[in-house]
Amino acid sequence: MRSGSVQSAASKFIPASASLLLSLAWLAGPVVALAADTPSMANGDCWQVGTPTTCRVTWAGRSTFIYFRAIDQFSAQRPSWSTPAHDAVNAWNGAPGPQYYSFSAHSNDTWIYLNYSSTGQHGLLSGSDAITWNCNTSGYCQDTNSGMLIYYTDVYLNHNVLDSQGPSIIQNAVAHESGHGMGLWHNTTDANSVMWPSQSGIGGPDASDWGRYPGCSSGGHGTECIYGWGD
Repeated sequence: MRSGSVQSAASKFIPASASLLLSLAWLAGPVVALAADTPSMANGDCWQVGTPTTCRVTWAGRSTFIYFRAIDQFSAQRPSWSTPAHDAVNAWNGAPGPQYYSFSAHSNDTWIYLNYSSTGQHGLLSGSDAITWNCNTSGYCQDTNSGMLIYYTDVYLNHNVLDSQGPSIIQNAVAHESGHGMGLWHNTTDANSVMWPSQSGIGGPDASDWGRYPGCSSGGHGTECIYGWGD
């Protein structure tokens, strides 16, 4: 949750077809979630010390892709949010790293609900543009950074704040809260990070959001670290 210069995300190499993904997987051998790769939380993170303490239940193991699906629960009330929300999703999808993010269904995806909400609901305080609740398979949900396997995510977008903001702030809110849904927490060292804790207008992730700098075991906490692509 936050209170409150859009930057373009770097391009990610996206295979030309699903068949190419399958052929690459075949060349590397079958993808098997070994005990060392699965999110055990033994070290307080998904797979390695120094990374965030959350992981999605659909993660297949080290160095595999992970698919997220955005679910539109806001446009009936605020159709004007649709373009910045899609831009936020596309920014995450177009960034390097293991994450794919779309409003379209994909097999074995996990869902991030983007909900219309108001101050006083779902823990939204006055001045907060949005809040994220990550939920496990038992239906227990939390908005704090502590160890859990995320089954689905509810993002609540506060119209009392966002109604007075432009598209860049709405895009920033969706991109930031989606990052929480992927398992990221606030980044207080990189002001260009979409996970910066204050409203910024940054529309998509930078290298510290998807990458591994300064190394996963040295404090880096991008999606590459969470999902087994880091050092």
